[in-house]
This record gives sequence, C-alpha cells and structure tokens, in this order.
Amino acid sequence: FERKLLYMGLERLLRQDEAQFKRAWQRYHQALPRSDTDFLTFSHFVARWFSWHYDPQSEYWLTLADKDLKDYELMQRRIRLALHQRDWAAVRNWIGALPIDQRQEQAWQYWDARAHLELLKQHALYLLTLDLQQPSPATANSKLVNEFTKIHNQFVHILRSPQAQLDVNWQHDSPTHALQTIRQQLLTLAKNRSFYGFLASEILKQPLSLNHTPITLNAKERAKLESQPGIQAAHEWFQLERYATARREWSYATRDFSPSEKTFAAKVANEWGWYNQGIFTAAFSNHKDDLVVRFPLGFFDTIYEQAIEQHLYADWTFALIRQESAYMHDARSPVGALGLMQLMPSTAKTVFRRYGEKYPGNRNILTPATNVKTGMRYLATLFKQFNGNLLLATAAYNAGPHRAISWQDETAGIPGDLWIELIPIQETRDYVKNIMAYQAIYRWHLGRAPRLSASLERVPPLSETQQDE
Repeated sequence: FERKLLYMGLERLLRQDEAQFKRAWQRYHQALPRSDTDFLTFSHFVARWFSWHYDPQSEYWLTLADKDLKDYELMQRRIRLALHQRDWAAVRNWIGALPIDQRQEQAWQYWDARAHLELLKQHALYLLTLDLQQPSPATANSKLVNEFTKIHNQFVHILRSPQAQLDVNWQHDSPTHALQTIRQQLLTLAKNRSFYGFLASEILKQPLSLNHTPITLNAKERAKLESQPGIQAAHEWFQLERYATARREWSYATRDFSPSEKTFAAKVANEWGWYNQGIFTAAFSNHKDDLVVRFPLGFFDTIYEQAIEQHLYADWTFALIRQESAYMHDARSPVGALGLMQLMPSTAKTVFRRYGEKYPGNRNILTPATNVKTGMRYLATLFKQFNGNLLLATAAYNAGPHRAISWQDETAGIPGDLWIELIPIQETRDYVKNIMAYQAIYRWHLGRAPRLSASLERVPPLSETQQDE
C-alpha cells in the first residue's frame, strides 16, 4: 500500500515538475521492485509521458515498462522516438521487432522503406568522404555536395526506373538490390488509396491509386429499394428536415440489409442529397470504391463561395468537412462542437468578435451557411498564421494553434511526412493524415490531377511563421 501511494505521488510530481520528479526518482528507484504490477503500471505511465515529449529519458523508461518488447503502444513510441532522432537504423530495427501482422501495417511498411533509403544515402555520403584526398575545406565541401546530389538523384532514378544502375564507387555490395527491394515495397504500398499509399506513389512519381469504381444501380434494384416502407418514411422525414427522425427510420430500415443492399442504399441516399447517410451506409457495404458516394461535394455552392472569399483551397476545405462531420450539418459532438465544420461555440464567438459582428447563438451556428462561413473564417486565420502551410493549419484546427506551434522545430524545417508521424496526439496525427489523403481525392473530384499537398515537402520552423493568435 505504501508503494502504491509512492507511485501515485511520483506520478503527480511528474505532471507538476519533471525536474523534481527526476531527482525524486534517483532517490527512490533502487528500493523499488521492478516486477510487481504496480511498478509496471507506473513505469508505463512515465514511459508514455516522456516519449510524448520525446524526452532524452524516453528510452530508459520504455525499457523499464516493456523489456520484452510486447507492448504494441510502447513499440510504436520507440519507432517514433527513433524517427525523432533521425536514427534510421533504429527505426528499421524496431519495425523489424514487431510481430509480422503489425509490421505489415502501411505506416511501418512506409517508414521501413524510407529509413532503408536514408541509410543507403548515409552510406554513400560516408564513402564519398573516404574518397576525398585531404583537399582544402572549400573544395571538399563543394565536391561533397555535388557528388551527394548526384547520388541522391541516381537513387531516385533507380526507384522510378528499375533497369537503371547506380554509378558510384561502392566498396562493398552494390546498393541496386537494396533499392529494388525498397522500390517493390513502395510499389506494393502505392496500390492503396491511403495516406501512405499516396506518399509511396509520389516518391515513385506515379499517379495516385484512387481505385474509383462507381456503384451501378439498375431500375429494378432501385424500385425494390425505394418501395420499402422504412426507406420511404426515412425519405419523407428527410424532406421535412426532421433529420434525427429520418436517421432513426433509415437505421431501422437498413439494419438487416445485406452488404449488397447497403451498397444500393448508399447510392440512393447520395442521390437524394443525404450525403452523410450515403457515407455511413457505404462504410458497411461491400462496395467502398465509389468516391462520389464516399467523398461527396455536399453544400458545394456555400463551400466554394467561401473558399474564394477567404482565399482558401476548396479541396482542402471539402476534405476537412468530410473528416469533421461527414457532411452531417446538424452534427453535435459530445464536447459541444457544432455543424459541418464542428465549431466550438467559444471559437465561433471569437470569430464573430474579430469581425465586429454579433454572435447569432448556437442554433444558428448549425445552419450550413453560417457554420461554413464562420468555420472558414477561422480556417483562414490559421492559414495566415502558419504562412499557408496546410499541415500546421490542419493540426491547429484539430488540436489548437498552441499545440501546432509547440510541435514546430525552433530553427529547422522538417519533411512533412516525418512531422505528421511525430505528432504526439494520435487523434490529431490520424486527423492530419486523413485530411491530406482526402484533399488529394477532392482534387480529382474537382477536375484536377490528384496529388498530395505541396505543404508535405517541408514544415517550416517557428522562425518562419507568424505566432500571433
């Protein structure tokens, strides 16, 4: 019981003052047994705390909490800690230590390939330094940069053209086989319509795999579906704008539908303009490749008009609304967020004050026109604050500007894929990944070539963005 109280006290101290916690741990740690359940619970908490901040003590606590490498949450934190340190060998080692099913997850397949490529480049750079016959520093720097640029370009060329050969004086085995292995990993990954699949496609400079296949619904199938009393009732309630009642009727009517019947129902709901019900029903169907149903251009005129007025990317805004509310305009979250853009009333009030306008009340914030206008005004503020970087602005919309600022490096830019992976809050990390992938889909939907945002090339440091809220 005394030990349990001690652990509780140490946890409280950690939340209040990390420096004091570290001093207290030095005083008590030798007297505490490392195998009892209370210690494992305590060490798991501390490991999560320090690894959340990428603290230098993270690895020590991760080892205490999971010496057998069986805790998947802590293994993910080990991988991200290695990514934070740019320790590419450790990244591959920790991924390799995962069970096979976890190792096959798209995130780890992508980072295994990325880390492998970085290690090859590091080795090439090392060999170049050995070839320099003690020239002057200026000459050495110039030659190193030119040669490394040449090798980097050749690496990329081989990834995209498997018949190419690398022209470099390697002392050991040729890296061509390793590059072919990386290329095959990326090709497999690029088949997926996902954030990591899109990243892999862009590394390989090949079109994104959208895999769009429209749902086909013939007249007989449509008539059978629309003749059902429950579907008819749901449609009538929807037309009467009694949305909660309509959703209940729809849910009851489709509860025993087969996956194929849910596919047809999703198509019909989308055609009615009931976009969120089309999205939700398609998620439980056997056809998830109709991107018109799954990523609708709902409330198009309202959103596009505000995108022009606020100087924002329309594809980004559609993607954000798809993630926030799935186009359920009367959505209310458990924490009180409202409408299509899931605005917190406090945020909405701040926006109205900035524009010198009277707050119309929460009920009016639920109306699509008011919600979109207010939400996009706020989004425009974030867009400007972060100098147009969509990753930072997207993270700030979800987690708050103060957190997005805290995740920026003070002086150095960070590759966008790495910056996203290092976001410590899983909800925000997944949120940003989804919106970046959805934005590429909406680019296609709006008639443009699908690609990921240019913001993924680099997340700027604090010194390059405005930090006034």
